Amino acid sequence: MRRSILTLSFAAFAVLASAQERQVKVADTPQIKAKAEERTELVHRTVNLSEAQRAQVLDAYLEVERYRDALRQRFEGQPAEVVEGDMPGQYKVMDEMVETRLNAVLTEEQLKVWHEAAK
Repeated sequence: MRRSILTLSFAAFAVLASAQERQVKVADTPQIKAKAEERTELVHRTVNLSEAQRAQVLDAYLEVERYRDALRQRFEGQPAEVVEGDMPGQYKVMDEMVETRLNAVLTEEQLKVWHEAAK
């Protein structure tokens, strides 16, 4: 009886411990900032952003890079099959994040140029 109680207690603890969410802490590292600035510069070279637009596009890419870093942390220690299975959907989410922000920031003409260059 005692062994059964210990076994059940251990099993319950294991289930509760594995069910807890992994804590993710994202900070703007130099790598995150550099990648966001690199992507912003690409948009600027393509469509000639104003300073206000440049700041908004940089903010959009910082958001995406933070999301990417959070994903990296979440997937740490996960089997490769899990990561490979989830990432296509996550890439789509990141693309949509950028597209939504660019649609709000760029003029119609800039959007045309950007979409043409992205083909």
